[in-house]
Amino acid sequence: MAFKLKYLFKTESLCVGFLKYISFLGLLLGCYKNISQSKLVSRLLKLYCISLSLVSIIVYNNYAVITKEMVFHCCSSVEFVINIIIHIIYGDEPFLNFCGAIGTFDRIMGFKKTKLFANYVYFMAFITIFLRLGIHVSRFFISDRTYTLCIETFVALSTDLSQIKTFIIFAMMHTRILLLKRYIQFNTLPLSIIGTNDVADSIKNIRKGLYYYNNILDNMQHVDMRLQVTVNTSLMLWQLILN
Repeated sequence: MAFKLKYLFKTESLCVGFLKYISFLGLLLGCYKNISQSKLVSRLLKLYCISLSLVSIIVYNNYAVITKEMVFHCCSSVEFVINIIIHIIYGDEPFLNFCGAIGTFDRIMGFKKTKLFANYVYFMAFITIFLRLGIHVSRFFISDRTYTLCIETFVALSTDLSQIKTFIIFAMMHTRILLLKRYIQFNTLPLSIIGTNDVADSIKNIRKGLYYYNNILDNMQHVDMRLQVTVNTSLMLWQLILN
């Protein structure tokens, strides 16, 4: 069995390391990720994720019946199950491939000093996780169902990690569009300049920028299905909860 755990923890840039730790934490929370070339290990991991999700949902829904908070807990369960199914089918590779391709396109364009994502992404991720843990830990002191609260926390964190990945994708795209905007503005010449060399260089650079734009849009195909399912599911379920 050739495990890839050393690959997960290999020292690299902060952004890449953060992505790998998020991915590995997701695996612990039931979001399947292939860490070995062995089919046996992959099947065992899938079995672990499926079993964990089934046990969590059974306990979670029993808690929902007890507390009568049916709508909220059922919607949370549906979102959790869909998230697990997506990871069982696709794994985490499309997400990591998307991030890796963005880094490659940046280097081709000469954006070598550009981070995969801005620092506010770390802030939003840690705030989300700490707030979630803080809320649930505080409930331990006022509830007599600590076991079911643990399951509820598990389900919530697993779903939160999926939402954090979605946030990272949109944050990366937002940063690239701003970079491209500044790049094209810098390479746009006023009408008063008619020098042949300047115009030729400008056209070449703008074409390069448009090629970059086309590449990052094509790269969205890696995560297109994941985004459509997770975003639409969240919107529909939260609409039910709020109504």
